[in-house]
Amino acid sequence: MVMVTDRALAAASMLILREDVPQGSGLRISIDVERGVVLAIAVRPGVRDTVLGRSGARVFLDPVAARMLAGIVLDAEPAARAGVRFTVGFHRD
Repeated sequence: MVMVTDRALAAASMLILREDVPQGSGLRISIDVERGVVLAIAVRPGVRDTVLGRSGARVFLDPVAARMLAGIVLDAEPAARAGVRFTVGFHRD
C-alpha cells in the first residue's frame, strides 16, 4: 500500500479545497506508460480506485499505481516556483 504523509495530505488539501475545484475532488495518482507517475486533480475517484486520506483531503489511487507503488511513501515539500513539490520514497520502519 502507498503511505501518504501528513505533509502530502496538507498539500493535496491546498490544491483541492480551492473555490474553483468541485467539492469532493481529490488528488489522483495513476501510471502513464510515457509520463510515469501522474498526479492530477480528479472530481471523483475511478471505479476501482482506492481512496486514501483524512481531514477532508482525499487521494485516489488507481489500481495499477497501487500495485506498482506498493511500499512507497508520498510526501510533499515547499517548492519555490510551484509552491509545493510531491516526492516519493521508500517506507522505512
